[in-house]
Amino acid sequence: MARTFYIPGDSSQITVKQFVAFHLAKTDVDRAMIAANAKRKDIEALKLDAVLDLINIFEDSMKTGAARHEQTFFVNKKRLGFIPDFNELSFKEHVELDTYAQAIFTKDGQNYKELPNLLAVLFRPVHHILGKHYTLREYDSDKVKTYIDEINELTMDRVSGALVFFSTIESELLKDRKSTRLNSSHLVISYAVFCLKKK
Repeated sequence: MARTFYIPGDSSQITVKQFVAFHLAKTDVDRAMIAANAKRKDIEALKLDAVLDLINIFEDSMKTGAARHEQTFFVNKKRLGFIPDFNELSFKEHVELDTYAQAIFTKDGQNYKELPNLLAVLFRPVHHILGKHYTLREYDSDKVKTYIDEINELTMDRVSGALVFFSTIESELLKDRKSTRLNSSHLVISYAVFCLKKK
């Protein structure tokens, strides 16, 4: 019996939840289930080559597509916004970004389990909007659970857009050697750009 599976064609069709689950999966069957959004019995009925093809196509899809950076957008009817000014982040926000980034990108490789939490610092519910200007809800790690579902539904092209934004900041800061604003968060997040582009 022929089976049809839908596999995302590029990063705009892959959610954070799917990306994280794929990278945390322990087996090829689990990875193929995530890639094709299929049931275990359907994947287990396939030949090995077909399972590996599903995985490879999904991995290629993660590398395909343009980064998309939007200041505000809707996810599940909730308006999220990207931090409007990196220089206005609080000390706690810097510490949280640095902590999550270091948990993700270690000397031993990547563990994307904390990616949604890192993104919840960068993308938050919009509190007020006026024309092109907007304010975000103040960051509170205890309240992230109120919008973590929307963070998990972000598409990877938006995540890449945020990381490209940080990469650009790092480039500008490195040009100005007198700048004291370059810290480990910038470097670790820029490393994230490199790692995600490799994926």
